[in-house]
Amino acid sequence: MEKSKNIHQPPVVNLYFLVPLPASGKGLGVRFLTLILFKQPLISGEERESDPEYFLAFVLYFTFDMNLRVVARVITLPGKENQFKALALPLVEATRLETGCIKYELLQNQDDPTDFTFVEEWASHASFNSHLQAPHFLEAAGKLDGIVAAPPDIRRYLIIA
Repeated sequence: MEKSKNIHQPPVVNLYFLVPLPASGKGLGVRFLTLILFKQPLISGEERESDPEYFLAFVLYFTFDMNLRVVARVITLPGKENQFKALALPLVEATRLETGCIKYELLQNQDDPTDFTFVEEWASHASFNSHLQAPHFLEAAGKLDGIVAAPPDIRRYLIIA
């Protein structure tokens, strides 16, 4: 009697690796292609050179978003809101043209008109640091005395979910 062969043995993970792929668009999110290779038992039970020993089980594609988010809050002195807007609006226009700037918005709190918030997205820490040294930024920052109640509160974030 011939020995029965179990053709439903679970495959064994043999190899996996990550291949970094270039990011698309303005952001520099890191994208990875993961290939998982399984060792598959031969169905026939007889090994022949033409039988493939390995097959590709599946491919995963995922992204780690490494873009930097920045939230910068500015509180103006009462009655200085229009002066701040006159200073900030040209800054917004010039900043949106910077390399690495994905999003640059200026918000004004509807319950407190002295409360302004910049919501920013940058392709990298380096692009944000370059922004902080840009002539239009330095010029605007140099004119804040007498307009703002305190130095701007600038916070950097990475998205986690």
